Amino acid sequence: MTTSAKTPAITETTFNNVSGLVGKIDAIKADSKANSAIINSHKMSAYAEIVGAVAMDAQANGKFVRGYGSKLKEALKTEGGIADATAKRLAENSVNAVTLIVQVCNRDLDDTFAGSNDFAAVAHHVLTVELGCTTEAKLVAKIKDMRGGSTDKVETLARKIVGHYGKTTNKDTGATSVNKKVFINGLSDDELDAFEARIEELRAVRAEFASASAAAVAAEEAKKSENDAISAADDALASAA
Repeated sequence: MTTSAKTPAITETTFNNVSGLVGKIDAIKADSKANSAIINSHKMSAYAEIVGAVAMDAQANGKFVRGYGSKLKEALKTEGGIADATAKRLAENSVNAVTLIVQVCNRDLDDTFAGSNDFAAVAHHVLTVELGCTTEAKLVAKIKDMRGGSTDKVETLARKIVGHYGKTTNKDTGATSVNKKVFINGLSDDELDAFEARIEELRAVRAEFASASAAAVAAEEAKKSENDAISAADDALASAA
C-alpha cells in the first residue's frame, strides 16, 4: 500500500483494454436500447480493468491519497487516449469502487488480490456479483449510498411534507443532478400550516410525557435511597447489639 500520491502504474495492456472497451461502447450507442446490455457489460469490464490495476495503490481503508484520482484521469487521457469527460468518470468511479470493496464488502485488498494472476477478473467478480453492480448506474448508486447520499428518514419525511426539486438523470452514466426548473409539491400551503400547528401540539405532549417520566424515575430513585438508608441503619443496629 502507498501513503503518498503517485502516478498510477498501469500497463499498456490495461490502457489498450479500457480504450478498446470505451470504443466499443461509443460504436454501439446508436442502438442503445438493443445494445444496452452489451454497453453495460463493456462498462463494468472497463471498471474492472481499472480497479484491478489500481487497487493495490490504495490505503488499507480503501481510500487513495489526495490527488491520485486526478493523476489516474490524466493517465487514462494521455496514455489510453480516452476523452476527458469519460476519463474523469472512469477515474472517479474506479477509485470509489476500490473503497466500496473495502468498506462495503469488508474485504482486505491484499487478501482479495494477492495470489491472483488476473486482478481484473477478481475486481469484476466483486463489483458485479458481491456488490451487484451490473451497470454503471448501479455502481454510481452504491457509491452515493456509501458516501451518505442515500435519503434518510428525516429527509424522506421532509420531502413528502414540503416538497423538493426534481432530478435529471444522465442516460449514459446514470448520475443524477438537481433540476431547479421542476418542484414536486408535498402538502398544500393550508395543509402545511395545519401540519406545523399539529407538530407543536404533539411536541408539547411529548415534553409533558418526558417530564412526567423523569419525575417518576426521580421518585423511584429517592425511594430506593431511602430504603437503602433504612437497611443500612438496621444493619448497624444489629451489629451493635
